[in-house]
Amino acid sequence: DQFEWKTFMSGPFEGRNYIEVDLPWDKTCKASLSNTNTRILQKDYQKPILIEDPTNPLDEYTFLTFMFRSFKPDQKNLLYYPASREQRKKFSEAGLPYLYNKNKVIGENIIGKCQKKFAESCGFTNWEWCTNHGKRKFRITKLVTNADGSCS
Repeated sequence: DQFEWKTFMSGPFEGRNYIEVDLPWDKTCKASLSNTNTRILQKDYQKPILIEDPTNPLDEYTFLTFMFRSFKPDQKNLLYYPASREQRKKFSEAGLPYLYNKNKVIGENIIGKCQKKFAESCGFTNWEWCTNHGKRKFRITKLVTNADGSCS
């Protein structure tokens, strides 16, 4: 419900697909353990969008579209461990695109470790500094502060 897939019907991007992202919270409310309430956004809030870039096979639109297609329809969480070889074989035989085991949710403090491992395997020189918080902070800031609402 936070993402809506749409197509531009007019303008310079006519015919191109995009995802509208609904961020129903205000980053400036300084949430903390003692302040868990979010403020309703102002009326002039413009939802950020991720525009499909046909020249870039790794653009955000393509990635999110692929990711959501690999989820089961009743999937409740975002991050799961990969499906076992047997599960993937059953999914494949049934013509299903699912890649994850919905019974094995990735637990707390796992993503950061995986990201560092991934950065090291990619040859990053400062792989120890590649954290999930840094990526999250960058993406949220880009979504919230981008004047035209586009994150592409």
